[in-house]
Amino acid sequence: MGGRRSAGERLRAWWRAANAVPVPSVAAPGRAAVPYPRLERRAQRVFAKGEEYLLREIVESAPAQHRVAAQGDLSFDVPWIVQPQRARSAMSDDTKGHGVTAAQMQEVVDWLVHEGALRPLTDAHRDELVQSGVEARLPRTAQGWPPTSGSPGYAEAVERSYRESDRDTWVVVPAAMLTVYPHLADATPAWRRVAGRPDRPGASA
Repeated sequence: MGGRRSAGERLRAWWRAANAVPVPSVAAPGRAAVPYPRLERRAQRVFAKGEEYLLREIVESAPAQHRVAAQGDLSFDVPWIVQPQRARSAMSDDTKGHGVTAAQMQEVVDWLVHEGALRPLTDAHRDELVQSGVEARLPRTAQGWPPTSGSPGYAEAVERSYRESDRDTWVVVPAAMLTVYPHLADATPAWRRVAGRPDRPGASA
């Protein structure tokens, strides 16, 4: 009996749930604290989709740093990074090939570069990332991945996609990115630390 709620309590709980304000996703587009480019309506929708998928990668830019650095054989310390080509590939998978073009994604990148939140790697460092990625994939290639028995050109297309992702690498400037997207301060433990906020109990990355 003690665990049952009264009709009034159930009604109040329903009312709170029905009127709760949805919390937007950390990668929801349109949450920047700086002005967006002036675009016509259709271009705004395309920009927003590119922003959403790029922001997913930005949220994970600290793990991306560790992933790329683990490949080894690099002459420089890998900073926090984002790879727009990975964002485009994820969007293409989710939309069955109806993602944004490279030029459309580049508009989002250029906007963030203008705001100081992204900056390019040098060509020499990009070349190193490409070569490091190729060497890191050799064991998998020796084990038959990607499979050469698939459709003609599949293995070559997969490898080309990996190389394009590594070459399309941009440096994330965390402090400036927080100026653009203040809500990132609660996205992950790494972003919380950049924002000077204490880690939540149990946080590990």
